[in-house]
Amino acid sequence: MKSERLYFADWLRILVVFSLVPFHAALSYTGLGDAYVYDPAVKDFYMGLIDNPGISSHFLNILVDFLNDFSMHLLFFVSGIGTYFALTYRSYKQYLQERVSKLFLPMVFGILFIIPIQSFFRAKNLFAFKENFLKFYPTFFNGIRGTFPEANFEWAHLWFLMYLFVFSIIALPLFLFLRKQTVQKKLNFRRHPNFSLYYMPLIILILFECLLRPRWPGFQNLYDDWANFTNYLFYMIFGYIFVLIHSLRKEIRLKCFINLTLGILCFVIKRIVWETFNIKLGYNMSALLAISLQTIGTYMFVLSFIGLGHKYLNNSSFILKYLQGATFPFYIIHFIPVTILTYYLLDTDINYYIRYLIVIISSYPIIIMVYELIVKRIRPLGFFMGIKQ
Repeated sequence: MKSERLYFADWLRILVVFSLVPFHAALSYTGLGDAYVYDPAVKDFYMGLIDNPGISSHFLNILVDFLNDFSMHLLFFVSGIGTYFALTYRSYKQYLQERVSKLFLPMVFGILFIIPIQSFFRAKNLFAFKENFLKFYPTFFNGIRGTFPEANFEWAHLWFLMYLFVFSIIALPLFLFLRKQTVQKKLNFRRHPNFSLYYMPLIILILFECLLRPRWPGFQNLYDDWANFTNYLFYMIFGYIFVLIHSLRKEIRLKCFINLTLGILCFVIKRIVWETFNIKLGYNMSALLAISLQTIGTYMFVLSFIGLGHKYLNNSSFILKYLQGATFPFYIIHFIPVTILTYYLLDTDINYYIRYLIVIISSYPIIIMVYELIVKRIRPLGFFMGIKQ
């Protein structure tokens, strides 16, 4: 059974990908995640030389925490929506071939030619590497990212492509089963979704998060990352089911502002809990409470943005069509200008907030110019950037 095109899913995908620029740029000034260059004080903290990074940017800390709570979950959710439509117009064999060309090959290309550029600046910033890029490149393959020069290899932000590729394969039998007419009739039997359709997924998520998150806090290496693996796979499957169940779509749209309010409330309480009780991640009551609050907040944020998007962004336009083509290359290359601009601004006397804004404002036009002047004009490069040929 075919469904109307849900344009809002494309808009949300674009917004999430574009939000990665301020998110990744902020990591250099907070130390709250892996970047490639860091502000001097954060660098010393990251390298274990000091106990406090010396930069107290409440705004950037909150921004990173906020985006980290829901952005990738939302991206997997809309990927589930996209999977439904991909299987509408393709056989499962064509779908798998498309996954290879659209996800796996761009990931391999990025690992070989994009990530080494970022890693080169990491070597310069953290380990005072003085040689040029050509001298650095062979060291990228020395080992899994760790101490330079022994270990630099990684897939960095392209982990998303690998996870999505694996999810697309292992969940395919379930997706094909759910597409059966008899199954869809059962799913759409009720006019309004009952408790099991709307809230049971949240209960399942909380149980899995409390069970897995203390042991696997989050390092996207695929084989030893079971909390993230389970969580993201769930959101992709839930996105697929969202398209199938019309009453669920309606309910999420109607409750978008309630869900947004609950998401914000959980986020604020979680921040207070973490900052007040100095929580150590583990199987203890305070940590499990914080994990539960974050899980509820993430779920509510995802549902709220899906509902708001469905309500206000479910339309096509010239801008949408253009950005649909640009989003995938944007995702692959966005970390390069963020890294290079941050690196060359580190030694200036400019306030770090101003430096942060310069990086963000400059990165967007640079990425679009690279897309327009290089990626679109070189067909093999466009193919490995996921552009339809």
